[in-house]
Amino acid sequence: MRKPRNVGKFRAAMGIGSLAILLAVSGCGTPEQRADKDAQEAIASADAMRAKATDANALDAVQKKYDSIAMTPDISPALKAIIDGRRAQLRYERAMAQVNDLSATELQITQAISDIERLALQVTGAQQSVAALQKYEPTAQLSDLRARQMAMAGDADHLTWPVAGDTTGATTTESTGAVLPTLTKLNSDIDALKSQIDQNKSQSADLHSKSTDLSTQAESLSRQAEGETGDKQLQDTIKASEMHRDAAIIDSQVDTLASQLDALKTRLESLQTQQTTVQASLDALDSQIAALQQSWQSVQQQIDAQKKVQQALIGSDSQLASGDEVTIASRAADLNKLLTLAGDQRAAATDELNKCVDDFATAANEAENVRSKLRDQTRLDTGNDPDAPVWAEEMETLHPMAFEMQRVSTMQNLASMAASEAEIQFQLTHMLDGYSVSASDSGDTMKRLNVTVDADKSIAVPGLLSMLDPSITGAPTPAAVTAIKHPSADDLKKMEQDVNDQYAAVLDAYSKRYGADIGAAAARRNDIALMARATAGRQWAQYSLIIGDNESAQQHLQEADKDENQVTDPSLRHHPAAPGGADSSNNS
Repeated sequence: MRKPRNVGKFRAAMGIGSLAILLAVSGCGTPEQRADKDAQEAIASADAMRAKATDANALDAVQKKYDSIAMTPDISPALKAIIDGRRAQLRYERAMAQVNDLSATELQITQAISDIERLALQVTGAQQSVAALQKYEPTAQLSDLRARQMAMAGDADHLTWPVAGDTTGATTTESTGAVLPTLTKLNSDIDALKSQIDQNKSQSADLHSKSTDLSTQAESLSRQAEGETGDKQLQDTIKASEMHRDAAIIDSQVDTLASQLDALKTRLESLQTQQTTVQASLDALDSQIAALQQSWQSVQQQIDAQKKVQQALIGSDSQLASGDEVTIASRAADLNKLLTLAGDQRAAATDELNKCVDDFATAANEAENVRSKLRDQTRLDTGNDPDAPVWAEEMETLHPMAFEMQRVSTMQNLASMAASEAEIQFQLTHMLDGYSVSASDSGDTMKRLNVTVDADKSIAVPGLLSMLDPSITGAPTPAAVTAIKHPSADDLKKMEQDVNDQYAAVLDAYSKRYGADIGAAAARRNDIALMARATAGRQWAQYSLIIGDNESAQQHLQEADKDENQVTDPSLRHHPAAPGGADSSNNS
């Protein structure tokens, strides 16, 4: 919250010394004079109590004493204006004590919001880490590798597999048009070849046995025929020759089978080589799958660690009782308590300040009435009245502008309080709902980060409610966060407009001049009012900047500079304490 404006002690009203002179000149014979004398003593006693007051209870007692004095019958209008001014000033001081308490609470609210946003920024960092790690999720790669495994392994219905177009990417299965036998097909063909080789070897063995038997029989029959003569010798010789022929034919068949066996073995070796290659590819795919799964397990551990970081930063409702850790949940709980306290403090201070506005207005009207009568009295003076200097002093001391400046200064404090509340609600809305930053506003920051942004686009800053979505964090949103109340966009606009209306009323009130006259004192009062208006305008500009209304802020600053440039006394320029206060008005 902005530093409250302090109108200081009510020195603008007539001091006790001046009042004593007035009473001494006027005498003490009439009921009014006697009432004024008694009231003067009571005021002096109340002022002494006020000087010694150190707490709110003591000031309450002083307030009651001033109120009692104000009810004294028969007191003069001048004294009534003085006591009403004192009542208003004391009420203002008590109200400003409440405003100071509110300012301290609002400072704590701002700190709580800052803490939550700082923690939320860390949560965002953890969420971004999770999002980046999840990009390593290997489901698609594993699916592709397993599909390739299935294609290479094959089954009874799938005996070939397409060759991948990219053999280096390890993920694509786009076919080049070439096909290779699957492991199932290779295994089947190898089994068939082994069976054929076994059959070949068995047939060769049988034929070789037959050839050997026939050759043995033919040799035996030939030797037998050598000892024979005639037809018997001829027949045995022919038969032995036929048996040698049959053996030769069988040997030729054995040679054919041997040649076929060599071809079968060559084919078997080729298939076995392909089988080994395919099996090695399948084993390599198994290794890739295992490596991806192991790598993903490591990544999942990092993801789990980041999620634990998120949950530790967010906290939970169950942890609030311990109060040991600073979490979003704990600071949100603190924030809710502070917002409730600030609401109560703001309502009390606003009520008191509104009463001050009325009290200062009453004092200003009473002072104007007294001054009007004194003006008439001094006009009738022929120059011989010895009381004339007292009347002149009273006219200046009870100038309504002093009370009016305090009234407007109080209005300015009300506007400042409303602005602080709107700023807090503005911060809450941004924190909870998020906001967008135009590329032009973030251009310098992006340039420092060496990031190029589209000038026509805006950058979205996520809100706390979306950031703490359980589907993202894996934990329920703390009730303390969802319990934070913040206005809707329409309500926020109404609050902004209310603040603008209040500041506009303050500037308008500072522009008015009460009890208009001429002379050095009048010029100084005008300077003080101009500087007060300039100060209020700069406060308004500050508020406009905070809510993002840069155009209005520039306009308010220009108006403030224009007001200050009209100040004739250089010593008052750039002097925040001078505008609107009773301390300043007393100098006039």
